[in-house]
Amino acid sequence: MTANDDRFPKENHKIAYAESRLAIGKKAHSLMGQYRSDGICTLATLADWRQKLRALCGNPFEEEDAHTYLRDELKQGTMPFHEYYHKFCQKKERSRMDDPSLLDCLKRNVNYAVQAAAFTWRDIHGRSPVTFQDHVEAFSDVDAKIAQLKHRQPRSAPTAGATNPSRPKPSLSQSVPLSGSKSAPVVPVVAVTPVPSAIPVGDPMDLSSAISAVQGKPLSVSGVKDICNKWQLCYYCKQQHPGKTAKECPNKKPANLRAADLDNAASSDGGVPLHSGNA
Repeated sequence: MTANDDRFPKENHKIAYAESRLAIGKKAHSLMGQYRSDGICTLATLADWRQKLRALCGNPFEEEDAHTYLRDELKQGTMPFHEYYHKFCQKKERSRMDDPSLLDCLKRNVNYAVQAAAFTWRDIHGRSPVTFQDHVEAFSDVDAKIAQLKHRQPRSAPTAGATNPSRPKPSLSQSVPLSGSKSAPVVPVVAVTPVPSAIPVGDPMDLSSAISAVQGKPLSVSGVKDICNKWQLCYYCKQQHPGKTAKECPNKKPANLRAADLDNAASSDGGVPLHSGNA
């Protein structure tokens, strides 16, 4: 009736049809008479009518309810198959369904993994399941094997970095403080060469004083080059002689001079290069 709304569009039509199926004069028909007035049921819905009928006469729809329970309500879900099948059997006899209908309900509600694995299941004689009991045996066997595989599956081991993260090794330039002590990071000590102080150019001095003032000092020191220019001192040896560059200095050892440098110096003075082969 619930599936044929076109034939029973209203609740009172459904109740009237349900009452017509009760045997007149029987216990159920007599007891439900208290809910009729002028031959019309006073209950609002078919569900109310069925509830009253169950309360008075037990469950006259036991077969239909069992069928609905097995087909639409009972699901294996996370239950082991043996537990699911135990509940299935509690309603199986009441449903009065034949084996093909029971098998259809069984296949409909077992887990997908069990159904898929049962396609390749074979009994001890190498036969695939055919009957209802064959499928019960196949589903039970497959479900037990799946549960066994899940139980044996090892847990994923945590990565080494998560349990024991590696610490970077301190470099040689870093300081490793003692346990329990707090120390500031080590600052590397760099040797600093003292910078010679500048020489005042305007101070009155004679030649010997000028040579003593600039002796051993590089030209980068402020005032050294000015004193060398003022007193005609060599930039290299800080003495008075012709020429002021290292190439022209007679006090620089010839072994330290390159032959090319000597040739260039001689050519610049108008002489003959030392390595030209001409005297």
